[in-house]
Order: sequence, then C-alpha cells, then structure tokens
Amino acid sequence: MGKFSGSYIGGRLGTLSARESLALGCGMNARGSTEVILATLGLAVGALNTTLFTLIVTMALVTTLAMPPMLRWALARVPITTEETQRLERVAFEARGYVPSLERLLAAVDQSPSGNLAARCVGLLAGAWGMPTTVVPLQREAGAVMAGGRPEAAAVEVAMAAAVLPSL
Repeated sequence: MGKFSGSYIGGRLGTLSARESLALGCGMNARGSTEVILATLGLAVGALNTTLFTLIVTMALVTTLAMPPMLRWALARVPITTEETQRLERVAFEARGYVPSLERLLAAVDQSPSGNLAARCVGLLAGAWGMPTTVVPLQREAGAVMAGGRPEAAAVEVAMAAAVLPSL
C-alpha cells in the first residue's frame, strides 16, 4: 500500500490526472527482485526465520504476478492524448516504411557535388537509423577533382561520421 499510495500521490502532485496516477501506482506495485534479494540476505544472516522469509517471497510473487493485469486495467481507463496519438501514428508509419526493412545501405558516389550530397544524405540516414553503410567511390572523369583533393575519402568520412550520430 505504501508504494502504491506514494506513487499515486506523487503522480497527482506532478500534475498527472487521477487515472494516470492510478496507472502509475499499479506499475510501481511490482515488488519482486528487491524483496527476494533482501529476504535471502536476511535469512542468510539469521535476521529472518523461514516463516517470515516465505511470507516475503510469497508477497513478492503475488504482487509481481498481479501487476500486469492491474496495469492493463488501469491503462485501459487512461484517455489517449493527441501527442500520444501522433506518436503512435508516426511509429506505425515508420514501421511500414522502406528504411526499417533495410539491413545495410550501399551508396555509389562520384566526385561531383551531387555525389557528395548523396554521400552526406546516406550518412545522415544511416546515422539516424543506426545502419551499417558501404560507400563505393566512383571515378567520374579523368582530371575531375573537387575542392579538397580526394572526394571519395571525404564521402566515406561523411558517411562514417554520420553513422555514429545518436539515433533520433
């Protein structure tokens, strides 16, 4: 009751609605791992007898098993906000998209400005999705060189630098 009521009151003080606070309290009610570890230590050092140890482990098991249905019940009563609806639509759209089904990006770029732009775009895409990328430098024309001397090295560096960007 202490963990549930503390979570509920904290949610209400934190400007959550009553239904959201109820769901928060239900989610915080799982008591499994900490109580079992403390009960085991208490039994090992002799602070608990076997009867008290059994009660604590049973309580941890019951609250852990009761939490998922209670949380489903409480969350079913929480109205979905417009922000959550937009987030769910965005996640569904991204799941149906082309990019999540890719395993590796392959980009063939030349020394032209459009090749450099393509390498940058591929690098940004790979970085945002955390995908490995292969950049194949192509020779455009004999004697065609961009500023910087080695555009194929620049394209690889751009793609590799963008690939280590954190996911959005």
